[in-house]
Amino acid sequence: MDQKTDKYIYGICDKTGSCETYSKFFSEVKDAKDELKKYVNSLKEDLGMFNIKIQNDKGMLNGTVLVLIKKFKLN
Repeated sequence: MDQKTDKYIYGICDKTGSCETYSKFFSEVKDAKDELKKYVNSLKEDLGMFNIKIQNDKGMLNGTVLVLIKKFKLN
């Protein structure tokens, strides 16, 4: 009997605008975490949001989530 293993992808979700947008998707959570760091650094440099901190796979600014990693199950 074959055992099915669930597969997931991890998306970088930007919540800075009026609706969520996704910039990239990854098959490994490690790669998504690396991209989240790059994305947060870009927000710091490009938009001057120097107080953004990464907490629990989320880019936070004064208690507001600006960017995060979302996990999606593939069928």
